[in-house]
Order: sequence, then structure tokens, then C-alpha cells
Amino acid sequence: MTTQLDTLRRFVAERGAPAPASPGAAATSRVLVVGGGKGGVGTSVVAALLALASAGEGHSTLLVDGDETGGRMHLLFGAEPKRTLASLQGASPEDALTFIAPTLSLIAGDAASSAPAIAATSAERRVRFRRVAALHDRFDLVVIDGGSRLDSVMAACEAGASRLLAVTVAESIALAATYALIKVAGEQIAHLPVEVIVNRYDPRSAAHSYERIAAAAAHFLDRRVPFAGAIPDDPSLQRGLAAGLWLPDVVAGSAAALAAHATCNRLMTEIDAAAQSDERPVHPNGDLNS
Repeated sequence: MTTQLDTLRRFVAERGAPAPASPGAAATSRVLVVGGGKGGVGTSVVAALLALASAGEGHSTLLVDGDETGGRMHLLFGAEPKRTLASLQGASPEDALTFIAPTLSLIAGDAASSAPAIAATSAERRVRFRRVAALHDRFDLVVIDGGSRLDSVMAACEAGASRLLAVTVAESIALAATYALIKVAGEQIAHLPVEVIVNRYDPRSAAHSYERIAAAAAHFLDRRVPFAGAIPDDPSLQRGLAAGLWLPDVVAGSAAALAAHATCNRLMTEIDAAAQSDERPVHPNGDLNS
């Protein structure tokens, strides 16, 4: 049986080849928005690891860098995009696709542009993500790094998100900011499922941090917020990135990558199951057909 490590190694070996056309669009888009309540929690690396996990399993995957405060996702892959999310005006969204590997495409963030960065308005953010949404059905999975700017995270979610993954670390300020993100998401997009990922911590510490958020959401918001999992602290991955290595070259055997792989597979399965349940026909009396 092919192991997770084998698929990651195969992905690394194939990186850089052009992505194939995707004429058979998925019937239901899987769109994960990865966002944080504050900066520094690692949304970009978490989003990239989820996209790599999906692509390594052979799923056609689109990774979108919507982080206005960073926008350096392309540097994790050694990519040189010709267009960015901010330069889509007047161009087809397809023109912004940068092919990373046969099953992975990237739309780069603002920092990939040579033009001076200009803060987008709320309306401009919504337009950008809606334009990218025209590509969603071409991919088996879309992962959007919404960063930690609330307007950007919500604009990405409003453009057809299947789920918001709220990334936090086990610090009081980060936990409070994550609760605030969940609160705003519930107010603006009531039907959107939200789950919490605790980044850079061991499972026991992560579970304790999650419980604090979950308890606050249940008490003050009357909302159940599931635990998406923990991405453990991974010194080898951090050392590789700090040394200037590209992310696909340092994920093989990475504990963080394997944790993201398990989370990605579960989320895709749950989204598909929910979509199939919604599509089942209903009898006039309200009972589902068998």
C-alpha cells in the first residue's frame, strides 16, 4: 500500500511539471479557507501543507494566497508568478495560475508583484475572490490562505467556502482573537462550518487550547465548533524553510505534513458526505428517499 510518505516523495519528484487540463470538473467544490484571528499563527504554512497533502494524493488542487499582510506563498514553492491575486483586474483568472506540479496550481498574493503594495478596499477584496471562484469547479480542492485580516478572511469565505479553518496557537491573545473570528464568521455567514486548528503544538497542549475556544463559543455564542486537529511543532521543517529550502523539498517525513495530510483527508470526506446528503431527493412528506 502506498504510504503518506511515498505520496509526498512522489509529489516532490514530479514538482514543476505542467498541470493537466481539468475538463471533468468536480460536481461539488471543496473550498477550504484558512484564516487566523491574529498574525503570526502560521496560516500560510498550514494552507500550503493542506494543499500539498491533497496534491500528493493525486487530487487537482488550487492554492490561493489571499494573505494581504504577507502574500509570500510563492516563495515557499520557488515559484515566479506572472500575475497575482491583486492583478486580476482586466485579466482572466486563468492567467494568474502558476503551475507548481501536475496536481497543484497557485495563485500568488500581492507580495509577488513588483508594483508597490496598495491596501485593497473591502469591495475590491470581494471582487478578487469572486473572480477566483470561477475556477473552483475545475479543481478537486481549493485551499485559500485568508491570512489574519478579517476583511480578507470573510471575503474569501463569502466566495463559496465549504469550511473555515480558524488557525490559532496556544497563547491567550491568539485564542481570544480566534474566538472573535468565529463570532464574526457566525454573524456574517451563519451557515458556514468553522473548525479550529491549533498550530505548532503537541496534541495534548493543542486539545487544551481548543477546549478553551470551544467552551467560550458554546457559552457565549451557543455554537459548537469542532476540533480540526493539531499541526505539531516541527523543528526540521522550520530549519529547512529558514535555510531557504522550498516547502515540497522538506515535507517528506515531516510530522507537520503528516498531520495536515490526515486533516485534509478527513475534511474532504466530510464535505463530500454533507454535499451528498443535501443532494438526496426528499419525499413530499419530508422523508429522504432511500
